[in-house]
Amino acid sequence: MLTNIGRVNVLPLGNELRINALSFAVSPPVQHPICMTTTSYDGQLVSNVVYDQCKLKDAQAKRITKNILSTLQQEAG
Repeated sequence: MLTNIGRVNVLPLGNELRINALSFAVSPPVQHPICMTTTSYDGQLVSNVVYDQCKLKDAQAKRITKNILSTLQQEAG
């Protein structure tokens, strides 16, 4: 499952403060053992992956995540 959080506008915090990373807590529905959220912030694409450890082993989740990121990078050009 891939969900697009969307574009998050840059939040001006002043000269000395800056947001460097975004994360989202999303739980995959029962029928989906893995879920990736994606958003863009300040010109960067940010992705987070969560998975059901009862349905997928760590190695499987890492392999799926690697394949998804590789496909996104290829499509982005």
